[in-house]
Amino acid sequence: MQPPVAGRGQHDQVARGRAGLATYAAKGLTASLLDQLEAQNAALLAAVGKQHDAESAAVTATQQRLTAGNALYDELAALCEAGKSAFVQTDVVRHGAT
Repeated sequence: MQPPVAGRGQHDQVARGRAGLATYAAKGLTASLLDQLEAQNAALLAAVGKQHDAESAAVTATQQRLTAGNALYDELAALCEAGKSAFVQTDVVRHGAT
């Protein structure tokens, strides 16, 4: 389930505020305040979008590192097996191993 998108409710509030501006003016609401709210809402949505993009990029980069690490491990494991196979018949004492 996706989390609710931040700032979506403010758009509705701004629309209602503009529709009832004459009524809310007595409480101190002005068109300028609504403009500020709208601008701040747009900035919030942009920041949330950037955060989401950064999180997605981090997940992608992590997956790429894991894939590369697994490929490297597989290659090293294959080399180890090749080495063991090549020297399985070798006399350990003869080659100076202890």
